[in-house]
Formats: sequence, C-alpha cells, structure tokens
Amino acid sequence: MSNRPTGTAKGGRSVGRSIELAALLGASLYYGKHISEKWGQQKQLADLLLTISDENEPQPLPPVMENAAAKMLSESFLNSPAYLCIFKGSAEQRRANLEWLFSKNISVLRSLTQGNNKDIQLWCMLSKENSKISVKSFVMLIHCNRKFSSWDYIWNGFLMAPIQIGSANVKRLFKVADWIEKVEGKVRNGRECMILNRAAVDKRFQGQGIGSKLIRYVLENNPRKDLPCLLETQEKRNIEFYKKLGFQFVLETEYLDEDPKYSFTSYVMWREPQ
Repeated sequence: MSNRPTGTAKGGRSVGRSIELAALLGASLYYGKHISEKWGQQKQLADLLLTISDENEPQPLPPVMENAAAKMLSESFLNSPAYLCIFKGSAEQRRANLEWLFSKNISVLRSLTQGNNKDIQLWCMLSKENSKISVKSFVMLIHCNRKFSSWDYIWNGFLMAPIQIGSANVKRLFKVADWIEKVEGKVRNGRECMILNRAAVDKRFQGQGIGSKLIRYVLENNPRKDLPCLLETQEKRNIEFYKKLGFQFVLETEYLDEDPKYSFTSYVMWREPQ
C-alpha cells in the first residue's frame, strides 16, 4: 500500500491539466501570431501589386519581399568561391544554408534601417508576372564603419545558426568574414566609404542590363553618394562589368583554406564619387 497522501494524485492531475491548458494557450498564441503575420504579409503583397507603376525602376526593398530576395541571392551565390569554401556540403544543403543566412542578414539590416538611416541601404528591382511579384535584382550599400553587435544578430535569430547551418559552417563563415574585413580595411586605409555588397540578378533576367541599371542608379542616387564606394568580388569576370560602372581594380589577394581546393582569389575595386 502506498504511503502517498490521497490528495497528491488529485493535485497531480490538477497540475497536469494546468500544464495542458498553458500549452494549448501558448500554442494558440503562437499560431495566432503566425497567422496574423501571414495575413499581414498577404495584405502587403496585395498593396504592392496595386502600387507598382513601373516594375523596371530601382526602389528600396519592400519588407514583404525580404524572403524572396534571400531566395534569389541563395541561387545567385550558390557557386560563389567564398561560399563554396564556407559551406562544403552538397549544393542542395548549401542552397538551404545560404537562403537562411541571407534571410537573417537582411533581417538584421532591416532592423537597423529605422528612421533616416543612410548608412544601411537595401535596393532592388521587382518583376510582376501574372499577379506574382519577384525580385529581379538586389544590392545593398553599407557604411564601412557600421558594425553590428552580438545583440543585433541574437535579436534577429542568428543565435540558431549553429543548429540551422552547423557549427563548423558558422566557424568558417566568421573566419572568412574577418579576412574580408581586413582586406577591405587595407584598401580603405582609414578612408570613409560605402561598401557595395550582395549584388545579384535573378538568372531568368540576366543579360538584360538589369544589374548595371540597378547599381548605376544606386551609385548615383543613394543618400551617401558623396562617399567613395568599395566592393569585393571572387569572380574575375566581374571586373570588367564593374569598370563600366566607374570602379577601378585596386587589389588581388588570395584566401588560403586548410583544404587547398577551397582556397579562392578575391578582387577589390574602388570608385570615387562622380
């Protein structure tokens, strides 16, 4: 015969029911918030469809198109030498990792563009096809002295990076990022500038002059156009493309990976205000 007081079983059942109710309430709130966000996104898309007057004109990236931009970027940079070095798994896994990474990257930047922040700029060109909007091209400009705190990344979900993309990939990501920052610092040599990053065009629209149109517009019309602009590319064929936009080639340097087949060359270019 058990020596447990007779009230304990009832108390245990009561606590169990309370936990179940709390769990149901938590789930209801979570899914309610999720549904509300989805509804809000659908409304934003509907409003965007009505307001797009010229789909070929550059514009700031609408918040509702952030995920679409991340997906397009993951395809564009899938075989980039730097990301091949960072994400050494299959192409399918690398695509998923890049989409998550770019999504969080854009989210962090978006959270810091509140108000009249001219140091972080997200630009794009959109396409409207059969009532569906897609991102044709994308580019970002970030001030060279704009640093991101650990809290910025944690607040926007980057704390999950070791689980989402793997701790080894995170380690390589920060190692390559630190190397790129040092290379850029060497070229800047203390000079203030904007850094052009994540320039990409959806493969379906390449060869139509869309990328050059967006970048030229951003360089000539962004709020910090009085500053020089720096960019870094791991594709040698891009050098001539950027020269046509006023950039000058200034440095070629190599990142040496532990596995030589993942080492890559980086080309740095500089553009004075024009």
